[in-house]
Amino acid sequence: MEIELIEPLPLQAPLHAEVLPDDGSFAMRFHHAALRIEGDLADFEDYMASLDPTAHPVVWRGALGDVMRYTYTDERAALGHYLEHVWYDAGLYEQLASAIPVCPGQR
Repeated sequence: MEIELIEPLPLQAPLHAEVLPDDGSFAMRFHHAALRIEGDLADFEDYMASLDPTAHPVVWRGALGDVMRYTYTDERAALGHYLEHVWYDAGLYEQLASAIPVCPGQR
């Protein structure tokens, strides 16, 4: 499980900022859950092509070079929040996983 704390800076993350108060006051809000798609990039592309865009409208997508892809779909009507569909290259995923602190004796 991963918990992201995202600071939606002006003009950099409009999708994340839309759940915050308009007056700029401090607030913490749940924004999205994420699904990691395993396999290679073709698996991610096949997975995304299998989604019905009417039922799962894409509202944001991006990439980090050739090692990561992400797409957000608007699932607020069904789930109450967005859903992030994310794929990592195996090497990047290994690198990220190895950086997670583990309690002694838990590996």
